[in-house]
Amino acid sequence: MDASIPLRTTPADPSHQRCSRSARRAAHCLLALGALAVHVSADAQLAEPFRTRNLNPFVAILPWPAWQVPDIRSGTRLIALAEAANHYTFSAAGAERIALDGETWRTSLFVQHSLSERWSVGVEIPYMRQSGGVLDDLVDGFHSVFRLPDGGRNFRPEGALSYELSGAAGQVFRLESSASGLGDLQLSLARRIGDGAGALLVQGTVTLPTGAPEQLFGSDAAGAALSVLQSRPLSWRGRPAGLYWAASVLLPGDPELPGLSARRPVWLGTLGGSWRVWPRVGFKVQLDAHGAFYRSGLTELGSTGIQATLGGWWQVRDRQAIEVAFNEDLRVSSSPDVVIQVALRWEWE
Repeated sequence: MDASIPLRTTPADPSHQRCSRSARRAAHCLLALGALAVHVSADAQLAEPFRTRNLNPFVAILPWPAWQVPDIRSGTRLIALAEAANHYTFSAAGAERIALDGETWRTSLFVQHSLSERWSVGVEIPYMRQSGGVLDDLVDGFHSVFRLPDGGRNFRPEGALSYELSGAAGQVFRLESSASGLGDLQLSLARRIGDGAGALLVQGTVTLPTGAPEQLFGSDAAGAALSVLQSRPLSWRGRPAGLYWAASVLLPGDPELPGLSARRPVWLGTLGGSWRVWPRVGFKVQLDAHGAFYRSGLTELGSTGIQATLGGWWQVRDRQAIEVAFNEDLRVSSSPDVVIQVALRWEWE
């Protein structure tokens, strides 16, 4: 690990400016979610979550559930999702050290098919890429324009790739060459319970170890998750809106990486809302939180995380839509600082 890079010790001690900025962002998101719940309307659209996850390279290999959609009662849905996360963090806790400088690109195809009005199955096939990336200029420019701290990014060359993890026995993982490949395959089975606005979606997910752990495409261990999702139609300022929440319990297997021991179970929670401003255009805001994934003193591996996602969708046609979202960490270093997400959706009877 480059000794010229100043390491942040854990527990983290970010600047007061950064902490207050995160607190303000969290407060604004919560206020927006509260505003969406003011009035109830039976004809509002049913909201559904962004398909977000923590794209920290060591965390993304664990079995995050790929959400099915509760309101599809017949036919098939295809979602093509592309996500890009920019990493830049260096920290230490006792004998543990981590360095993440690079980008993770995750492109996935998710297919959901209805078996009946209440049962549906799904499969997600992800394709991963770890590289130096192309977003360094964009992130540096964002920090410069808004006069935000850059965490020492100028110490490193742009477009560099360096993922390193060390423990008491020395270095246990290092990746410095770009690589692409298949990630861990996910299979899911979901059942809708109840009818109308109070219906629940209960979903079980199994993750199969099809991704190579040496490139952080997968964990080389099977995992499972049990999830509950509820969406409720609302109205705000006379326009359709929605509010949704979700909770999951994950049972990850131990990754085939020395020095990493996964916690189990791990909880996930989601709270979000949507507002359809125009007939085919709407916006969403979402908060995601998760428990610690590893037995580690490092914030990047062994701490709870909170992420905020802002974005929107355009209903191109009745059964085709485009969704764009931006994700940022509210707890510094527990997840990537910036994530960009684009999804394309199609439906067939």
